[in-house]
Amino acid sequence: MKRQIFIAHAPREEALAEEVARPLEEAGYEVIHHNTLTVGDSTLARQLSGHSVKLLPVILTGGTPPAILADYRYADLGKDWNKGVAELLRAIQ
Repeated sequence: MKRQIFIAHAPREEALAEEVARPLEEAGYEVIHHNTLTVGDSTLARQLSGHSVKLLPVILTGGTPPAILADYRYADLGKDWNKGVAELLRAIQ
């Protein structure tokens, strides 16, 4: 079974979520985000069902993470896409 990665994002960021998903899928992960869900799917239930969860914050378009994530190191894809994706892949391996 492939390891799963859930990408939480704003609806207006669907195209960016798909860009983030591409290299993760190429690395062998199953990526779940809004366009991969069907009616009745629960993203939270699907992600937590029998799996450990690791939160990996990512900045896509600039700005700062919300206060609740202030203690987390995040990948900044807005500043350097390739470096950010490489950091994500290292963090999930």
